[in-house]
Amino acid sequence: MDQPCSVLTVMSCAHPCAMNCLAGDTVALGAVFGPGDVRKSSWLYNEANVEVNLSPPSGQSMIGDKVLESIIEKSTKQVIMSRLYPRTGIRIIVQEMQTDGKRLSTCLNAAFMALLDAAISMRSMCGAISCCITKEGAIIIEPSNLDLEESTCVCTFVFEGPTHSLVSVHQEGQLSAAQYEQCLEKCQFAAKDLFNFFRRSVEEKYKKINCIS
Repeated sequence: MDQPCSVLTVMSCAHPCAMNCLAGDTVALGAVFGPGDVRKSSWLYNEANVEVNLSPPSGQSMIGDKVLESIIEKSTKQVIMSRLYPRTGIRIIVQEMQTDGKRLSTCLNAAFMALLDAAISMRSMCGAISCCITKEGAIIIEPSNLDLEESTCVCTFVFEGPTHSLVSVHQEGQLSAAQYEQCLEKCQFAAKDLFNFFRRSVEEKYKKINCIS
């Protein structure tokens, strides 16, 4: 698994959250706007209207980008306590800066960290780990584009902390039940490092804020 690194900064106009998530050579920037006012036509009387916008590194969004956008929106809606923000809107922006595999997990983690930094109430903090299965049957955690070209299946697991229990999974390709269990076990183990990284990132940010103040 590539060692992730992160920079949390404050963006003007954003409800203070900007998350620059780097995993290997894949980089995604996440930001959250809201909860705030929305047009009356977009009101949900008993919860917030959660919207996700995913932009590729260059050019217009294609069908594949819209599919990823839909997955990110469904995953974030699962964890946001939207009933605490009725008749408001929460907009999550994910901008891919560069990609080298593991697009979905990197974009999901950028969105989750941006929500955390924006103090949006969530049922629990979540994190995503991707893996692929090669033609030889080997399992690679957080694969690159080169790894994906040689793979027969790609899975992205979303876990919640601190129990690391499974929230959702997105699969492309075919795999056996035994291979699925192996992928789940390896990704669940890798999630421990991911959540430790989340914790360190937040601690480092607030240490800097305390030093400034």
